[in-house]
Amino acid sequence: MYSRMWVIAALTETIKTKNKAMSDLRKEFEQKGFVVLKQVIPQEEIEKYVAALKEVGKSKKKESWTIPDGVVQHQEFWPVLFQDKVTNAVKEILGDDIKFMQHNDLHYGYSSFAWHRDSINRYYDPKLPDWQEDDEPYQTVRCGFYLQPEEQNFELGVLPGSHRMSGYLSEEEFLEEDRYLTHFKNLKTKAGFKDVLKEKAEWIRTQPGDCVIFDPRLIHTGGEFGGIKYSFFVAYGIENRHFKEHYTYYRHLRTDLKYTPIPAELKEQLKEKGLYASEEKYTDKIEGAWIPSKVFEMVANLFN
Repeated sequence: MYSRMWVIAALTETIKTKNKAMSDLRKEFEQKGFVVLKQVIPQEEIEKYVAALKEVGKSKKKESWTIPDGVVQHQEFWPVLFQDKVTNAVKEILGDDIKFMQHNDLHYGYSSFAWHRDSINRYYDPKLPDWQEDDEPYQTVRCGFYLQPEEQNFELGVLPGSHRMSGYLSEEEFLEEDRYLTHFKNLKTKAGFKDVLKEKAEWIRTQPGDCVIFDPRLIHTGGEFGGIKYSFFVAYGIENRHFKEHYTYYRHLRTDLKYTPIPAELKEQLKEKGLYASEEKYTDKIEGAWIPSKVFEMVANLFN
């Protein structure tokens, strides 16, 4: 039999190893702005979600589409909000008291058409609220789930360190990448000019069931792919000022996205899991908030 001291020593070492893994995950996220969780959704669930996306698509006139707030508005996708592997990883990164953030969408054959951020302030300016962390840290994450077969060759392009002045990039590198987000530079890229950010990016080739957890301020884009791309996105965070502003932006200020209140049944499920956050509107205006132009809305509607 093992001695009591040996068992205690073994348990202590196990805890140390676990804590190191936890701190490494958080460190990677804080430095690079993202982490990849491999195959967190089992195959039988993948098949159910793909079937559900196809069913939703029957009411769509287009072959490629996206539905803002789609996870919340379609009950068949609610279980993804409670994926233990994902919520546990988010807790390791942000802390235990995470809440569900109502910033979510469904994608079918759809991928972003330009380099962008998902945050309120899309371009860096230390005077704008998304970039001010002296009062409260920015503790909000997006979780992208990818379901399509690997042979369809979808890749998510991310620019590590573009979420904050984390030390991963020099200040000069950070500002240079941010400048390439201007509408003029993006239009030049789409017109066939050299895509500088493509060469700087890390390209994540996803497998079915993978989840990419990322800071909404991270610069990213979807790559080209064959076949149909199936994915959906949800968000979590610590309920501080940044959380409330981010929620208010998507739920109340972005009226073009047509968000709705969280259904009562889902609200109860979130409360039971300790994931429900107040749905109260935080403010009527956020400085520097990106609101799409009519032209942008027209282009975006091509995919809805």
